[in-house]
Amino acid sequence: MSFASVSAVCIAALTALTLGGPASAKSATPHPHAHQAEVALTIDDMPALMLDDTPSMTLRQRQAYIDDYMQRLTRGLVRHHVHAIGFVNAGKFEAGIASQQKRVLTRWLAAGLDLGNHTYSHETPETLGAKGYVQDIAHGETWLRPMMAHYGRSLTWFRHPYLKTGATAQTRATIENWLAKHGYRVAPVTMDADDWLFAECYDHALEHGDTALAAHIRHDYLQFARARITWFRQASQLLFHRDISYIFLMHATRLNADVLDAYLAMLKRQGLHTVSLERAMRDRAYRSPDRFLSAKGTDWLSRWAQTRGIDIPKDEPEAPADLERLYHRIDPDT
Repeated sequence: MSFASVSAVCIAALTALTLGGPASAKSATPHPHAHQAEVALTIDDMPALMLDDTPSMTLRQRQAYIDDYMQRLTRGLVRHHVHAIGFVNAGKFEAGIASQQKRVLTRWLAAGLDLGNHTYSHETPETLGAKGYVQDIAHGETWLRPMMAHYGRSLTWFRHPYLKTGATAQTRATIENWLAKHGYRVAPVTMDADDWLFAECYDHALEHGDTALAAHIRHDYLQFARARITWFRQASQLLFHRDISYIFLMHATRLNADVLDAYLAMLKRQGLHTVSLERAMRDRAYRSPDRFLSAKGTDWLSRWAQTRGIDIPKDEPEAPADLERLYHRIDPDT
């Protein structure tokens, strides 16, 4: 498929989302919750997540692209007083120039932001087995733990790639026991907006100079995020009869760097104010039983609902199918 055809498909999909897709009706209505709620912003796949296949870029150009948007993302979070935490895949050092990839993380720490472990390779318990998985977590510490110690920080937080925690009780217990023994706490997710899907289309548009497509993606990503926030808050009301302190999963992407000001303004309009992960985790909701066992990953509201036998809203907004197809054309290995 030619780039012009791919762009046309993506614009059509995003226009459908804007004008008539399932998320648009919800996002156009005012948020039903008048009271305030807390949300912690967590940024996965540090030091950076971008489209793997960028044939027009040299390695140095890719690294310059990453350095630019990650500096802007870091400065933007600090400017807005957001106590964000980034979760690191140390294997991503190889996706750019290793010394500069590490500098992305040291700038982040120097700015007062926090880091956690996201495994070395971003693989899952099903792929590696329980033993291989904990070895991958340990491998991820090789650079991260001493780097954080240099800035007076301890490595405390861990996030499961794809939110996959183990398909069997034995696998899950092996991983949880290892994490506890090594001083880790698992960072759950109770809000997300599938930003990775929009972000790779966005990188592709920018690489090819398609500013119209990029503008569509920015606009419709924010609309979709509003719809997802509404859904998660409805699920929280059904499970806990209140807003919990949410933990929002985002990724270290150019898209999030470019829309950060608008994104944070949208959160504020939704009645959400940002807090640290540590503060959000004080909410007693995060002590709820979680007996979810599956090869698939999912958010913690869905896990708690399944554990308690409670039905949460069935109309969870999904990214448009055409956009998903485009994503898989651009990144066929996923």
